[in-house]
This record gives sequence, C-alpha cells and structure tokens, in this order.
Amino acid sequence: MAGKATGMTAQFHTQLGDPIWLQAWVPQNKGALAGACIGLALLGILERWLAAFYALLSPSSTAPRNLRFGATSTIIPNDTHAHHAHAQETTNSAPLPKGLKALFFPRLSPSDDIIRGMLYAVQAALGFLLMLVVMTYQGYLILSIVLGLGVGEMLFGRIVASAI
Repeated sequence: MAGKATGMTAQFHTQLGDPIWLQAWVPQNKGALAGACIGLALLGILERWLAAFYALLSPSSTAPRNLRFGATSTIIPNDTHAHHAHAQETTNSAPLPKGLKALFFPRLSPSDDIIRGMLYAVQAALGFLLMLVVMTYQGYLILSIVLGLGVGEMLFGRIVASAI
C-alpha cells in the first residue's frame, strides 16, 4: 500500500515520476531522466574512487610509502652495506614494548585517522544514497548506478586490490 500512496511501484519499471532522494527531484521527462542517469553513473564512479583513495590511506596499505597519506619515513644508510649504497627505511614512530604489542591497537594519528574516518563516512553515505535510488526500482536508474560502479571499479579497482 505504501507504493500506492507515493506513486512508486514495488517492482522493476521504466516509468517516469519516481523521486530521487527528495520530492522536489522527480524526473518528469526523458531528458531529466537521462540527466539523472548520467549523474548517478558519475556518483557510482566517485564511490569507487573514494574506495581507492581510502585504501591508499589505510595503514596496512602496501602502496609505496611516498603515495600514502601522512608518510613520515626517512631513508638512512645501512651501516654494514653503506659502501654499496644500500639503505633501510625507518619510520618516526616509537615501538611498543615487546609483550604489549598484541594488547594495543596502533596509535591514533589524528592527522591520518580523522581524515580517513571522514572519508569513510562520506563513502558510506554515498553508498546509502545510491541504495535509496535502487529502492525506487526504476530500471534506468539502477542500470546507471551499476554501470557507474563497474566503470569506477575498472578505473580504480586495481588500486584497492594492490593496497590489500
């Protein structure tokens, strides 16, 4: 009955008139629907870009240190092989005592962790907004989101995969 009151149907369809997030945003013609589809596809691509950027910010990322956010590493010569120009990488974080490492999470780094948390919140909110559009059951909108996510994964998925 809820679908009848709002004019939305609870089955896949291609009719116009479904609101997208707000009652004021209702594509009423084919041009408006095409614009909404393009916008939703771009949001799908943006969601995958955010996932890739988040993966680069992850402390467990295997991305090169100079590509990670907030990298504070330095290169110092290795004493035993200095004449061969070998170097070892060290970080500016102090290690925990041996027995306590398993008891604690890595230290909170406000400059990295707050930004990473905000980025994840934006990515999650975008995912929820896309899910709400899928719940309209409008076939063209769903197809646009799926295509946008697929193109985004094609463009940025290897970044996420290499950071794991």
